[in-house]
Amino acid sequence: SLQANLQEVKRGVLDALEHKDLPLEKMVETLIPDRRMTSSPVFQVMFNMMTSESSAKSSEGLKVEQLSPNWYRSKYQMTMYVQQGDSLNFNIVYKSSLFNADYMQHLEEQLLLIIDKMVTRPDTIIQELDIAAKPTTNTQIEQWDFLQD
Repeated sequence: SLQANLQEVKRGVLDALEHKDLPLEKMVETLIPDRRMTSSPVFQVMFNMMTSESSAKSSEGLKVEQLSPNWYRSKYQMTMYVQQGDSLNFNIVYKSSLFNADYMQHLEEQLLLIIDKMVTRPDTIIQELDIAAKPTTNTQIEQWDFLQD
C-alpha cells in the first residue's frame, strides 16, 4: 500500500541520515558507478523539501528573515523544489536538452494524481494505483512552476 511504501522510504531516509557525515567522494569510491561527463555519478534527479516554520526570527536585536529564492538552478537532469507552508508550492527545474514542456506537463498531471490518491486513499495498493483519471479532490497544491535550465 502507499502507506507501507512511505514507511519503507522513511526507514531508508532515516538509515541514510545515520551516514550523513560520509563524504560523497568516499561513497563514489566505494560504489564505483559508471562515470560520464554528462551526468552525476550517483543520481540524476534531486528532490529538495524546504519547510517554512517561521519567516522571521530575532536574536538579541538582530532580525533574520528567510527570503524566497526567485530563481532555481538544476545541476542534475531534474530538480524538484517543494516549499511547505500553509500549502505546497512546487518548482521543477529541468534540462531542456533532455525534457520538453509537453513531457513536464504530463509529469505534473501524474504527480498531482499520485498526491491526490495518497491523500484520499492511503491504503491503496501501489500496483492498483490508477494515475490516468482526474483528481477527485482539490489538494492544497498552490503553485507549479517549470523552469528550464
